Amino acid sequence: MIFVLIIAAPSALVHLPATQQYIPFKELFDTTAQKFPMLILSYLASNGFMLIPAFIFCTIVDRRSFKSIGFEWGEYEADAWTGFFAGINIMSTGTLILMLTGTLSLSIVMPNFLQLAYAIVFFVMVAFVEEIVFRGYILRNLLQSLPPTYALVISALIFSLLHLTNPNIGIVPLVTIFALGLLLGINYIHTQNLWFGIFLHFSWNLVQGPLFGYSVAGVSVNSVLQQSLEGSDLITGGSFGFEGSVVALAVIIGITFWVGDMYSGRSHKLK
Repeated sequence: MIFVLIIAAPSALVHLPATQQYIPFKELFDTTAQKFPMLILSYLASNGFMLIPAFIFCTIVDRRSFKSIGFEWGEYEADAWTGFFAGINIMSTGTLILMLTGTLSLSIVMPNFLQLAYAIVFFVMVAFVEEIVFRGYILRNLLQSLPPTYALVISALIFSLLHLTNPNIGIVPLVTIFALGLLLGINYIHTQNLWFGIFLHFSWNLVQGPLFGYSVAGVSVNSVLQQSLEGSDLITGGSFGFEGSVVALAVIIGITFWVGDMYSGRSHKLK
């Protein structure tokens, strides 16, 4: 609980109206109109710092190596690529559904290749930071004192709630992010390894934003394809992006059941 409060407090202070006037360089934390590389700096200032308490708590408080949270590659390479293609599958399936229902059309545009390069770096960083913190530290520690189901739900809830400060957040995006937290956490429970989650998190964001042109968790990025959306935001995701769509939620739930079945034969005893 102390760890969660530490990582949540800075973001809350930055976005609370009562404290915003006391925050230096507050423009740095406004992601609504930023482009790369400032968006990278903004993320590092508001979220990237979470790695510091994660490292300190892991190595000093828990007295174990940082590598122990799940960086072994070897036998988990197949899991990593499963996660990578699962992220692509979720985005592609949901986008195809939106196109077939006439709520989304795509056209090819000439992208800003420097912005795309920045986006790749950015989404690699996001995947590592959030999987280390939410699965590698929070979920792992919850598993030491709670049944796996409770640990999974609580970690996914924390993951969702810490997106409350994202632009254009709403009920559907929060539920979708919660479901995504369940998907990422199920793998970790059975493997205690981060690579599935890191690769899925990265491909999910990369295909969502730089390829298909959705906003990514409320943040717009340069893309290869340009979108035209029609219909309810409940279906299309609106300004929040695909994660704000009930279509995304349905596809994620389906993939979550598939992943749960895939790992059901594996032990979830904490290493």
